[in-house]
Order: sequence, then C-alpha cells, then structure tokens
Amino acid sequence: MMRMVVAISVAAIALTANKASSQGLLCETLNWGCPQFEVYTYPNGDKYAGYLNFSWVGNKLETRHGKGTYTYADGTQYIGDWKFGVKHGRGTYIFGPETKWAGDKYLGEWRDGKKEGQGTYMYGPKTKWAGDKYVGAWRDGKKEGRGTYFWGNGDKYVGGWNNDKRQGGGVLFWSNGDVYRGSWVRGKMSGKGTYTYADKTVSVGEWVNGKFVAD
Repeated sequence: MMRMVVAISVAAIALTANKASSQGLLCETLNWGCPQFEVYTYPNGDKYAGYLNFSWVGNKLETRHGKGTYTYADGTQYIGDWKFGVKHGRGTYIFGPETKWAGDKYLGEWRDGKKEGQGTYMYGPKTKWAGDKYVGAWRDGKKEGRGTYFWGNGDKYVGGWNNDKRQGGGVLFWSNGDVYRGSWVRGKMSGKGTYTYADKTVSVGEWVNGKFVAD
C-alpha cells in the first residue's frame, strides 16, 4: 500500500511539473496569459505604462490587463485597474489641461470602461460647475442611486439620482439656511415636499417643476 501511495504521489508531482513546464513554454512561445509590465507609446501620441496580458513584437497586439497608467496626447490621464483592455476596477481619471474639462477628476470604481459603483467626481476650474463635487453611486457612466452633491457656494444635496439628475427622495440644503425635504423628478422639486425657509416659514404640500402649487 505504501509503495502505491508513493508511486501515485510521484506521478502527481511529475504531472504538475509537466503542466507548469507546458504553461511556461506557452507563455514564452505565444507571450499570452502572462501579464508583464511594459511602457508603450501609440502612433497618436498616447502612452501606456503598466501590465499587458499579452503582446507581440513587431506587429504589436496588446491588451491592458492589471494595474496601469494611460496618458492621452491631450494630457488626460487614467491611473488604475484594467481588464482585457478597458478600465475596470478602481481608478482615477484626470482631464488634461488642453480639454474643456481641464482639472475635472474622478476617483472610484469602473466597470467595462465606464464609471460604475461608488466614486467621487470633482469639477475643475474650466466648467460652469467649478468647485462642485459629487460623492456617491454611479451606473453606466452617470450618477445613479444615492449620492451627495456639494456646490462650491456651500449648497448641498443628499438623496437619489437617476441619469445624472436628482430623482426620488432627497434633501437640498441652501447655504442661506433654506432646506427642502421631499420628492424630486428630473432634477426639480416635484411631488410631496416640505420647504423650510431660513426665517422658519414652512411650505408643505405639492410641488411641480420646482414650484409650490398646493398645500
């Protein structure tokens, strides 16, 4: 019995070694399935420094897979995780100085090349939203779910989002002391809600497109 166990163990070790050797030979021959760090400059001026799942010398075919930094010709940069050539996992995206969104920055989760999951978007000085910040949920590249939006002037919204707009239940705090708690539709106060003014005056009732219509 002991001899049989030893024989089986030796055979298993030999099989594992042969399998590993075959995989190593496949990596060396095809350069596939073996992530490696490379620095590559594309014909259009973009650059990538990070891990590739496979690459060929000469007529190069590469797939970004793992950690890497992609710098676009206009200075825009993505630093983070990649999966089979697309942004996937956690990463930071910073718009370059030559773009109309210069200074905008997103830090958070990605899925299949789009912002999805939890993330923070900070607006740069070149847009009309300069100084604003959103912290919360994303889906398919847009604000979706629960999130908090901070305006540069001190206003703040906490609540639901859909398709980049305030939607569902939410609270908006104005820097002057006014507060609205209630329903939102496509970014405007719509439905049941309570508006409390800084002087403690209160309007409770129905809202339509941002206007109070009935108590």
